[in-house]
Amino acid sequence: MKLRIVGSSTVTLTNGTTAIMTDFKPGKDTLEVKEVELFADVILLGNRATIQATKDTLDAILSDARRAQLDLSLSKVYVEVETDGANYLRSEVVDGALETGSDFFDRVARNHAPVRLWLKRKNYWEGGADVQIPLTNENGTNNTAGLTVYNTNDMTGTAPNKRVNYVKIAAASVLGSIPTPPRIEIKNTYSNGTARLSDIWIGRAIDNATYPLTWFLDQTMTLNTALSTEQQISLTTLTTAFLNGANGAHYRVFTKYNAGYQDLRLNAGLYFPASVALTPMQKAPEVVTGYASVVDLGTLQIPPWLPNQRGQTEVGLRIGGRRTGGFNVTLNDIFLFPANAFRQLIPRGYGLATNTRLVDDGITETVWSDGWSPAGKTGHYSGYGDLITLVPGKDQRLLFLNNTMTGGIDDAQTMTIKLFYRPRRLTP
Repeated sequence: MKLRIVGSSTVTLTNGTTAIMTDFKPGKDTLEVKEVELFADVILLGNRATIQATKDTLDAILSDARRAQLDLSLSKVYVEVETDGANYLRSEVVDGALETGSDFFDRVARNHAPVRLWLKRKNYWEGGADVQIPLTNENGTNNTAGLTVYNTNDMTGTAPNKRVNYVKIAAASVLGSIPTPPRIEIKNTYSNGTARLSDIWIGRAIDNATYPLTWFLDQTMTLNTALSTEQQISLTTLTTAFLNGANGAHYRVFTKYNAGYQDLRLNAGLYFPASVALTPMQKAPEVVTGYASVVDLGTLQIPPWLPNQRGQTEVGLRIGGRRTGGFNVTLNDIFLFPANAFRQLIPRGYGLATNTRLVDDGITETVWSDGWSPAGKTGHYSGYGDLITLVPGKDQRLLFLNNTMTGGIDDAQTMTIKLFYRPRRLTP
């Protein structure tokens, strides 16, 4: 086994020249615990100057680890272990100290000084190199060049231009034992060069072959009313098969809206029975729309009762609206993104031009774009919601939805997706 501390410099504690390790306790806890303690008993080797230099270097690196938690301009510090004779795993260090005994200086004089290394580290070990994940949908299989997704999932067209809004990840593609945040690379390939992308929504769904999730409802919902009171725009029956796939989880509900109002109020809810919206079982808060956009109608538990039980009766997904003086509106499609694995990327102004790339980097916990002229990265996008994570050993998919800076919601808006990750586990 090899152990090293990597920061502004690298100190190897098992090289047999300047240090040897006599005991190692990596520390572990349940996944919910964010940080754990690591202990390593080490003997520093060499003459007085060599031992003092090793100790000073370790002290400086551990000071950097503490300061890097508050100062993002500093590089992070990692403890790295190699247990298989080939590959290092790493864990971020957030604090640490080198503890010496009362006989330290006496032992220094004899060219071997025992110390105890104490580290507080993140409660995971991850691979030392980024691994690309091959992606699949109707437009390609095991794609690593960038897989095309559209702004709808109506399945029209033919490969490699079939309109789907997801990429699929095979169970065998994600190794490790605990969820890990990937680097999601999104390139705007929409050929309408004036239409810079604005918000991008991402969801992660775990596939269930027996009870597949239906995250897209292909429909057009229209209402023209002169009434100012709340009116039903649509009532969609969620069948037993649909509810089996939804399984009582929580979902963000989206639709596409294009109308000349800034004061139309929309709401979504689940009703029983499915055919007539008599009894509201659950309603999300009302939202106010803009002129044209993807509309986030809030979060609903689907079905609104009995989670993880199959064979439930149908319920109705109702969308209602109200506006003083009435309204004439058309809503297009309903998208359901799992709320427990959901992310929104929002620009501060300019948006994402054609052929530029937006990266939601869960590995470094940063959001950036590139592909501009002049070349270089920007940080003008922000990520909202927890980082998307991938679950080892599960078939899963990422879902995508977007609009443009001018409110465009064209189904033909395209992006290409690449995905990279580092396997994570609780023990090295």
